[in-house]
Amino acid sequence: MKKQIILKTIGEEHLKLYHHPGYFLWEYDDGDIYETTATWVDKLSHLTIEQWVEDGLEFMEYVKQIKEEKDA
Repeated sequence: MKKQIILKTIGEEHLKLYHHPGYFLWEYDDGDIYETTATWVDKLSHLTIEQWVEDGLEFMEYVKQIKEEKDA
């Protein structure tokens, strides 16, 4: 399983997933909104692709709320 597959499945062009020692960092940056969150696992294989996609989609829901609040 590769990060690219996870990101492609989610389908958000401004979403990135970075590996750091002990965790992965979700990053959203569209030039207007910058948000991050961590997923505390050591390896991609510690979660299924479905779990990764769900985690990324939950983060995108949070980003969507931030965008809506900013536009209000």
